Amino acid sequence: MNKSPSTIGNKIKEIRLKKNLTQDELCGTEITRNNLSLIERGKSLPSLKTLCYLADRLDVPCGYFFSDSEAEEVKFINFFASDDLKCAYKSHNYKKCIEIADSVPSSLQNDETAMLSALSHFYEGIISAEALDSEGAKKHMRCAVSSALHTSYLGDDFFNAASYYELLFSSLLQTDIPMRLYDFHESSSYVPIELIMYFKMLSEKKSAEHLGGYLTNPYHIQHFNAREASAKNNYQSEYKLLLSLAEDKALPYYMRYNVWNDLEICSNIIGEFKTAYLAATFKLKAGRNEL
Repeated sequence: MNKSPSTIGNKIKEIRLKKNLTQDELCGTEITRNNLSLIERGKSLPSLKTLCYLADRLDVPCGYFFSDSEAEEVKFINFFASDDLKCAYKSHNYKKCIEIADSVPSSLQNDETAMLSALSHFYEGIISAEALDSEGAKKHMRCAVSSALHTSYLGDDFFNAASYYELLFSSLLQTDIPMRLYDFHESSSYVPIELIMYFKMLSEKKSAEHLGGYLTNPYHIQHFNAREASAKNNYQSEYKLLLSLAEDKALPYYMRYNVWNDLEICSNIIGEFKTAYLAATFKLKAGRNEL
């Protein structure tokens, strides 16, 4: 089949830009930048050896450049990307999954590509939140929603969860808990009820009898016990519980600001001013995303 130089060149350039590669980066050691420039501008037709080299560098099947129709392009791109996408997703390499999905032109994405892209952005958003990068986390959630619009595999449950987490990410650096974060109607396969119960404990100061056995996460329970101790003016006990939480590097991201805030207040009450200063410093650094 005959393909004009401009058609092949346009496809090479489109995928190169999708992958944020410069011409020099794509050329490697096999071809010159001038040669690639001529190919992308349709002034030169690459040899089969050169085309296979570029296809390998771009992570696309060589046959993609010779496809005659959009249907064939979809077949080539999705066939090639599908296995890599699944492999990256199953290994929880969400960044790689997003990179592969983004390399597929939006017009050629299928349901599965869009679904894996949406889920990868969703979980990468939570990873960003764990680093207290709230802006990055919110950006990923918006991308998750955008990708989910192009697949029938994800429904209202996913969209509601993405909206829930975006609100959560916006609230990481404040002690006032938005009502929606402890609304039982927000529970879903993506929003565990344990998380909702934790925020209910923070906002409504529920008693142990009222919460019953809903709190099972040991970090949640320890923070709850610290608040119970505070309510009974048992500040030394509260201090020990909060200090233990604050020093634990595995403390869930959504707990950190409130734990540090409680620790700052408690430390000032019992005269542990050095700890109070450190807690205040952590809060300040979190607000500047310096942690």
